[in-house]
Amino acid sequence: MITSFDISYTNTRQNVYGFMLYGSSGLGPRTVAHSNIDNSPGIAYDASRQNGPITFDHCYVTGGVNGSNSVATTNAETMPVLGTGPRP
Repeated sequence: MITSFDISYTNTRQNVYGFMLYGSSGLGPRTVAHSNIDNSPGIAYDASRQNGPITFDHCYVTGGVNGSNSVATTNAETMPVLGTGPRP
């Protein structure tokens, strides 16, 4: 069981699923921040199984979502987030 995670400054693009978030419990924190999940027309994230609260903060998200009851979105971005991806 995953009790906490911090996923930051990542890019996922044109995958069947951007994130599959299953089986987290407890209070966390569980955060995806400053990231681009560009999966249109696929699924941006699937949190359809039992999860504790998950926050997407300052993320650019395209595509569908499954099981969004456990997911809160704060400061949603309307354009891709700059400065994400691998670092030198």
